[in-house]
Amino acid sequence: MMTYIYSIPDVWLLLIFTAAVPLYAFLVFHVLCVLLNKRAFEHDSYYGMNMFNSTAAMTGILLVFTLVQAIGTVQKIKVAVNDEVVAIERVDLLLANYGVQEAELARKQLRHYVTSIVNDDWDHMLHPTDQIRMSNELVELSDFLVKLPSTTVQEKDLYSKSNAAMSDLLKTRNTRMQFAGGSLPRIFFLGIFLLLNLSIFFYYHLSKKDRFASYTLLFQMGAIGVLVGLVVIYDNPYFGENGVTPIYYETCLLPLPLDNSN
Repeated sequence: MMTYIYSIPDVWLLLIFTAAVPLYAFLVFHVLCVLLNKRAFEHDSYYGMNMFNSTAAMTGILLVFTLVQAIGTVQKIKVAVNDEVVAIERVDLLLANYGVQEAELARKQLRHYVTSIVNDDWDHMLHPTDQIRMSNELVELSDFLVKLPSTTVQEKDLYSKSNAAMSDLLKTRNTRMQFAGGSLPRIFFLGIFLLLNLSIFFYYHLSKKDRFASYTLLFQMGAIGVLVGLVVIYDNPYFGENGVTPIYYETCLLPLPLDNSN
């Protein structure tokens, strides 16, 4: 279901929610008119409008705040992924400068690790579990680096830099794994739904039950629908046109040597 929703272009998703939210509000408004037979209740217009404006404002502020948070999360994930890619490329560069058989074996193991990110890690990023995702490929890569020769001055320098780069790679991986999932809790959307219905309920009691009231409600809820659509688009950072994909890691595989032993 999630894959299907985010296969829809962002522009169309935005238009769908811009139309769906006011349509829902329009239907609820007229259902209330039918159920309550357009009954008018005694009320203080000034106090009532303040309550209605407060409810609508809270809904808008919550949506804007969440949208900013969602966009910020996407950007943080892209930075984390980019940092890990840079760390991978640095490890590969240092191993390539070694020029010994042990370093070539380590580079092949590095390729296995990058492949595991695309094939295994990314599924965990999309559908996280409570279990900590360990990488056997990264552990084996660390073992390869420890066994690198460090006899000459140049080898000692490369050995030190390679293991330091490996430490950086571990840190960037841990940072990236912290963003597994990344979508908003479902209870948030229930809160938005309740605030939306409260706004419609207040509007029903304060407005005249005529065509002008219906049109006014449509325009106001259309604005809320735009915000809801934007939140949905950015809610899942690994889906949609703006989602983060493992294509960043696939570029790392190009310079790495193939393991022809399998």
